[in-house]
Amino acid sequence: MEPLAIECKWSASDFDPTNIKSFRRQHPRGDNLVVAADAEKAFTRTCDDVRAGFVGLKELIGTLVP
Repeated sequence: MEPLAIECKWSASDFDPTNIKSFRRQHPRGDNLVVAADAEKAFTRTCDDVRAGFVGLKELIGTLVP
Protein backbone atom coordinates (compact mmCIF):
# COMPACT_ATOMS: atom_id res chain seq x y z
CA MET A 1 0.00 0.00 0.00
CA GLU A 2 1.30 3.45 -0.92
CA PRO A 3 1.42 6.06 1.86
CA LEU A 4 -1.28 8.71 1.93
CA ALA A 5 -0.07 12.20 2.86
CA ILE A 6 -2.68 14.12 4.88
CA GLU A 7 -2.31 17.77 5.79
CA CYS A 8 -4.87 19.74 7.82
CA LYS A 9 -5.53 23.44 7.27
CA TRP A 10 -8.04 25.90 8.63
CA SER A 11 -8.48 27.29 5.12
CA ALA A 12 -7.79 25.66 1.74
CA SER A 13 -6.12 28.90 0.66
CA ASP A 14 -3.48 28.36 3.38
CA PHE A 15 -2.13 25.27 1.61
CA ASP A 16 1.58 25.40 0.85
CA PRO A 17 2.96 22.31 -0.93
CA THR A 18 6.38 22.48 0.79
CA ASN A 19 5.67 19.80 3.41
CA ILE A 20 4.03 17.38 1.00
CA LYS A 21 6.88 17.88 -1.47
CA SER A 22 9.35 17.01 1.29
CA PHE A 23 7.36 13.91 2.24
CA ARG A 24 7.13 12.81 -1.40
CA ARG A 25 10.92 12.97 -1.81
CA GLN A 26 11.08 10.07 0.66
CA HIS A 27 7.84 8.40 -0.47
CA PRO A 28 7.31 9.30 -4.14
CA ARG A 29 4.12 7.32 -4.68
CA GLY A 30 0.73 7.85 -3.13
CA ASP A 31 -2.09 10.33 -2.90
CA ASN A 32 -2.05 13.72 -1.20
CA LEU A 33 -5.03 14.91 0.80
CA VAL A 34 -5.68 18.28 2.40
CA VAL A 35 -8.43 18.51 5.01
CA ALA A 36 -9.66 22.09 5.22
CA ALA A 37 -12.39 23.49 7.44
CA ASP A 38 -13.72 25.66 4.61
CA ALA A 39 -13.79 22.95 1.91
CA GLU A 40 -17.54 22.55 1.50
CA LYS A 41 -17.21 20.32 -1.56
CA ALA A 42 -14.31 18.04 -2.55
CA PHE A 43 -11.97 19.36 -5.23
CA THR A 44 -8.47 18.80 -6.59
CA ARG A 45 -5.75 21.38 -7.04
CA THR A 46 -2.21 21.25 -8.46
CA CYS A 47 0.30 23.61 -6.87
CA ASP A 48 4.03 23.52 -7.68
CA ASP A 49 3.62 20.13 -9.38
CA VAL A 50 1.88 18.70 -6.28
CA ARG A 51 -1.60 17.35 -6.97
CA ALA A 52 -3.76 17.25 -3.86
CA GLY A 53 -7.37 16.44 -3.14
CA PHE A 54 -9.16 18.82 -0.78
CA VAL A 55 -12.01 17.73 1.47
CA GLY A 56 -13.86 19.09 4.45
CA LEU A 57 -13.86 17.37 7.82
CA LYS A 58 -17.32 15.87 7.17
CA GLU A 59 -16.08 14.22 3.95
CA LEU A 60 -12.83 12.91 5.41
CA ILE A 61 -14.11 9.54 6.64
CA GLY A 62 -15.90 8.84 3.37
CA THR A 63 -12.68 9.60 1.50
CA LEU A 64 -10.57 7.25 3.62
CA VAL A 65 -13.04 4.36 3.92
CA PRO A 66 -14.59 3.14 0.67
